[in-house]
Amino acid sequence: MRRIVDRRYEGGALGIPSHGVGRYAFGDRDVFRPLQYCAVDFSLDDHSAKWFTRQIVAMSSAHLEALVKRIAKFPRVSFGIALGDRIVKQKLGPATWEQLRRYGQIYNEAKHTFDHEPGSHLFSLQDAVLAYAIARRFGPKLYPHANVITTWRHHETPRNDSD
Repeated sequence: MRRIVDRRYEGGALGIPSHGVGRYAFGDRDVFRPLQYCAVDFSLDDHSAKWFTRQIVAMSSAHLEALVKRIAKFPRVSFGIALGDRIVKQKLGPATWEQLRRYGQIYNEAKHTFDHEPGSHLFSLQDAVLAYAIARRFGPKLYPHANVITTWRHHETPRNDSD
């Protein structure tokens, strides 16, 4: 998470002190902002974080969705429709594409399923951590295909659009 947020600057991600500012190019905000939301939710104590597990899963998934939409060049469609584009399938290869397709079912649950027992949580903290870890593992595989501006090389600062 330290790569995403630079805590040297005041203001804080999401206006929360000590959360720093995004360490990514403005043009990549759609890709990396969801991970900042995850960072804030993970910083809560375990009891409070249980109420944000759905959001962590959804925001981890939104990171992947933004990348897949860029690869498909369809910014206003759902994850599933963008993933269904044949060019996306060709660029990602069959194994990565199939893994993302299966992960999309989890994303759909996070967005649309609300019929669990009252007072319970659809996702556990372990589920949320796993969803975040999966998103962070897939992300770098997708960056080269998604025209991501931000680079983590060069002292971990984003490059300019003109680079």
